[in-house]
Amino acid sequence: MGYYLYAWLENGKPHLQLIEAQSKSLCLDWSYQETDTYDDKEVQRLFKDLLLLTCKQKMSNYRVFNVKPPR
Repeated sequence: MGYYLYAWLENGKPHLQLIEAQSKSLCLDWSYQETDTYDDKEVQRLFKDLLLLTCKQKMSNYRVFNVKPPR
């Protein structure tokens, strides 16, 4: 599964869009929500959204290894 990543600044505010390559559907549309003071919660919100997006990917994209404990 691939994505098109679009990132830009608009009036000094960062924006990020992720488009799923095959279906061309919008997967993530994030823009920094400015507050009176710098707020780490906006960056945390972005990372949460990115983490949730990776969790949606099919398990077939990952290699699964059967590991046995040492004897």
